[in-house]
Amino acid sequence: MQRTDWAEIILEHFSARPLTAECVFRSPKYLPEHKELCDHILLLRNTGIIVSLKCQEDPSRRTGQKLEAWVKKAAQKGVSQAQGALRSVAERQFYCNHSRRGRVDFQPGSINVKHLVVVLETSESVLLGEEFPLYHQNVPITYLSTNDFLNLLDELRAFPDIEGYFDARRCLPEESLRCVGSERHLFEYYLIREQSFVGCQGVEYVNESVAENKHELTAAIERKCEADNYARIVEHVSDALADRHAEYNEGLEEKLLSRFDDPTNRQNYLVMQEELCDLQLSDRRLVGYQFEQVIRKVQEDDHSESMAYAAIWADAKPDFLYVLVSARGISRPVLLERCTVLLSGALAFYGKPSGIVVADRDGASYEIQLIANQEQSAQSKEIGQQFFQNLEMSAYPSTFSPS
Repeated sequence: MQRTDWAEIILEHFSARPLTAECVFRSPKYLPEHKELCDHILLLRNTGIIVSLKCQEDPSRRTGQKLEAWVKKAAQKGVSQAQGALRSVAERQFYCNHSRRGRVDFQPGSINVKHLVVVLETSESVLLGEEFPLYHQNVPITYLSTNDFLNLLDELRAFPDIEGYFDARRCLPEESLRCVGSERHLFEYYLIREQSFVGCQGVEYVNESVAENKHELTAAIERKCEADNYARIVEHVSDALADRHAEYNEGLEEKLLSRFDDPTNRQNYLVMQEELCDLQLSDRRLVGYQFEQVIRKVQEDDHSESMAYAAIWADAKPDFLYVLVSARGISRPVLLERCTVLLSGALAFYGKPSGIVVADRDGASYEIQLIANQEQSAQSKEIGQQFFQNLEMSAYPSTFSPS
């Protein structure tokens, strides 16, 4: 394999860490030619970001003008590939041999492409010329270095935040939008300006503004690092959904088993993942924080059997509820039944049609259930009153970690 092939694999695995592997498609191919459509598509609920990645076989060979010339030539190829991919996604059938899902097929027009991203390997800042387009068929084109793109994925972590950053970036001067390799200070400015580029006059203005607000930036980064630890809890749950215990059916009666997908054709876990992946980062942090609280409560309980639970929802998803459970010393069949009862009762009590329950079982595995469009019954309302009427609800600022 060539270095450029390895770069595609590295980007796939790196982006899968915060976004979840099922949302990352490497080297999709269009039919009937079976030729590569683009390098990557980041996809959630049929809304995607097309990524064209251009790397060097030997980065040590180029600096200065030689590197600048290579970046511009690679950017031309990257733009052409991204534009072609946008057209093919709209007009052709295509597929991807996914690392975990196997072959996934897509119909023409099934993906709403929000952004085209051209990623270029450069260790120096390079300014592209005016001939490089910033839009294609009304879809924004963003030019980034490989290092900057990976750092943005790591910092923004969630689809709503990544799209939000790319959208906010469009108000920058055109020269800044064509500058590759100067993203660090842009992101720092975005961070201390409450996720906004309004009033930003370009890269030099950003550099000066960040330098003048070093203490504010340091404090913001510290808060962000702490808060993102809670987001990683939710990301871990989402990733864990891809694997099912080999003995998942052991000790379960037919009624419980009927709730599980056929192991040869698992699909519902993808729906559950979507309800975790579509949380914006601030809400992902809050769900993770609340989950940690119930886990800690059980850990601090001296009884051999213990269980704690909480409920939370996000303003961005007002019709969806998250019930978080931690249990120790409770048999799996009993825990599964309790989770069903808790989720059904919580939906009725809080007036939400759909929700998910995530249970930490003995600190060793998760049990996860989803209820969609529940019809509220008298029984579920009674259960909700019983288990949630006296449950303490807390509100935390969504920007950073609750304290």
